Amino acid sequence: MSRNESIVEDAALKRFEAQRCEFKEAANNFSSTLATLRDTLLSKLPSGKLNQSLLELRMLDLLAEELLAAQRKVFGARFDALGRDERLPLAAASSEQVVRHSRVREMTSLHSVDATRLLQGLVRDGFLESHNPGRGAVYCLPGAAIPKPEEVFLAGSAQSTERSALLESSSTHLSDTPNIEVQQRDHDDCLPA
Repeated sequence: MSRNESIVEDAALKRFEAQRCEFKEAANNFSSTLATLRDTLLSKLPSGKLNQSLLELRMLDLLAEELLAAQRKVFGARFDALGRDERLPLAAASSEQVVRHSRVREMTSLHSVDATRLLQGLVRDGFLESHNPGRGAVYCLPGAAIPKPEEVFLAGSAQSTERSALLESSSTHLSDTPNIEVQQRDHDDCLPA
């Protein structure tokens, strides 16, 4: 290496070392500034404490003992060989009558593809039956029929009747409403021109 090359190399190394030191000092100053800013902001909060709320939600276990016992009675030893992710859709189908892909994802936190494979495996192994193939698929326990709309909404009809009875007394102003003329429609259910 020539003397000129050595001088240039030494000068480059000195510049690099000086820049490294400047960067290190700037990083230290930045950290110090952030700490000061944090302390200043925290000191302006009431009592120097953060205002926070802690919300604790407890989830009931879908795999209650009586449900597990009922599933063991139906499926026998095959049920005991299933993992938790496989048991959850069966529990949901048992308690909710049907289970959907989205519900399985909510309960298990599985990726969409994995939830699809899990449901397909449960159908293939005879634990579930699939209805409405494709995106609208619903799954139920073998031999269980998909509930009809009137079965699903039957429980709510008693409440609706009670609320309707209350509607009459709270809507007395409706009796003062003028009669509204009902227009006749033709055989295609269209208003006449």
